[in-house]
Amino acid sequence: MDPELGAVAEPTAVVYEAVKRSGLREGENVAVMGAGPIGLLMALLAKISGANKVYIVDVSKVRLAKAKELGIENTINPSEEDVNEVIRKDLLNGVDITFECAGVQATFDTALKVTKRTGTLQVVALFGKDVSMNMTDDVIMQGINITTTLCYNNSFPAVLGIINNHPDTFRKIITKEIGLDQAVDEGIKALAEDKSQVKILVSPDL
Repeated sequence: MDPELGAVAEPTAVVYEAVKRSGLREGENVAVMGAGPIGLLMALLAKISGANKVYIVDVSKVRLAKAKELGIENTINPSEEDVNEVIRKDLLNGVDITFECAGVQATFDTALKVTKRTGTLQVVALFGKDVSMNMTDDVIMQGINITTTLCYNNSFPAVLGIINNHPDTFRKIITKEIGLDQAVDEGIKALAEDKSQVKILVSPDL
């Protein structure tokens, strides 16, 4: 395998585990909250896994454009559109599975709204603050299953095979390659401040 693509295996394993935990079946419809590195990989892997419609939600136009570049056509900017209205215009009952990849209260609330009755809300993100919910009205009465995932378990063999089968697509995840001495300013800080960056590779050869 191309070493550059091999470096994408670790974050892809995270979303691969989330797909497994969610029970995603071919033909189901999904929504992804957040179009950061994990959210973009989540949407991509859901599509590769056979999802019918894949919606991805983010306030960053740059990241939504990257989603389209990866083949995710249904992009929604919540600062411009009502996410629930857009999705339910297409799917009256909502999506089968929502992947929460942003980790904030607002996206968690939206995830509950767009998930159909008896659907699954799969939490992928780590939350920096506590979230609240109306357990009775929004979860129990809707029959929504909230599941979580952390990292992965024995996922690399399958993930490497998936990446090898879609090398050109996964290569688009890599937006910059830098040297080891640039890791902080051009790497960590860039990821935090520059929404056009998805995965930055650090190479000791540069």
